[in-house]
Amino acid sequence: MIVRPRTFIHMKETRSMNIVHLWKLTWRENLGGQVVWIAAGTGVLILTALAALSGAALSYQDRLVDVSTYFLVDAVTFLTALFLGAGLFSRDFTSRGLAELLVPRGVGKHTLYLGRLSGLAALLAALALALFLFRGVAFALADESQGAFSRPALVMFLFCATKTALALSVGALLGVFVRPVIALLAGIGLFLFGHFSSGVSGLHGVAEEGGALVSPVLSALFRIVRVWNPNFLVLESFQGGWETPTVGEILLRLSWGAGAIALCATLGACAVRMKEIGAARAG
Repeated sequence: MIVRPRTFIHMKETRSMNIVHLWKLTWRENLGGQVVWIAAGTGVLILTALAALSGAALSYQDRLVDVSTYFLVDAVTFLTALFLGAGLFSRDFTSRGLAELLVPRGVGKHTLYLGRLSGLAALLAALALALFLFRGVAFALADESQGAFSRPALVMFLFCATKTALALSVGALLGVFVRPVIALLAGIGLFLFGHFSSGVSGLHGVAEEGGALVSPVLSALFRIVRVWNPNFLVLESFQGGWETPTVGEILLRLSWGAGAIALCATLGACAVRMKEIGAARAG
């Protein structure tokens, strides 16, 4: 269903004002829908159950439950982002989509794409923040020995929000070229490949440090696949304790994520623009 708000009847000419209006529309549309609320409800229910388990768990089990909560929030926001991103183009740029309403009013399709994409990224970051805040309060109430908030929780939130925006931009980029279902599956496969390749690359590094003979072709291949590594945006837990990165490492990982997001968003906007030019020439 297309929301046709009055605010778009007199759209401003500047791109920045158009994007502000697109953010408002995106939030209103999604908060009035079901996907974000289903994701939030799922996260809250499972976090509540894990918090209850944490209060009754033994010390070593409690650590496992604690670790699980971070990756639960990461999984919920990641899948929601891929789902929303994969369907962005089909919702807004096909027949009876939002572009049909706004393009005649002077809003460029690439502006519409970037506005909707950034609005969804902000909404999903708010969802991740809400889940992390709920997680902290729930665990503090279940076990008074735990603080509501910690440095690992803050770092994991930053990584989670960045990875969510990356998944959204990847899903939206794929959705420009293929159907939403295929884009969703391809996005999941791409991230799974990134996690797998990073793990294999780690084993490869250990093998080289141990003096094992590795062919030059295989070494070059592993260096290439390590370029795409979503594990850079995961806070690792080792032997029951968090290995919190240094400030420099955190900034480096966030910079890598921001660069990948900007690249995917730019490619998506260019693809939308090229499709617009192609349609104009064909017409």
